[in-house]
Amino acid sequence: MPAFRFTKKAFKRFSALDPSIRKRLEEKLQLFMKEDALPAHIHVLHDMQPATHRLQIGTYRFILEYVSSEEYLVLDVGHRKDIYRK
Repeated sequence: MPAFRFTKKAFKRFSALDPSIRKRLEEKLQLFMKEDALPAHIHVLHDMQPATHRLQIGTYRFILEYVSSEEYLVLDVGHRKDIYRK
């Protein structure tokens, strides 16, 4: 059961999302945290240090840093068209 901890920046961006979108994303995160297996929506990222993984929920992405098999640190949250831009 992976746990997701948010950085201040990620939490601020997550909180700024539209309430209906935020609710849907929260429900999916809760579902993923209840599962024993790693969700199929988590993929490895390349060349985005310190980010190591991304979590895909619809058109939104959570940029993650792998901490342990039980924990991921959420570094950023956003729509797929904007999240990979620096």
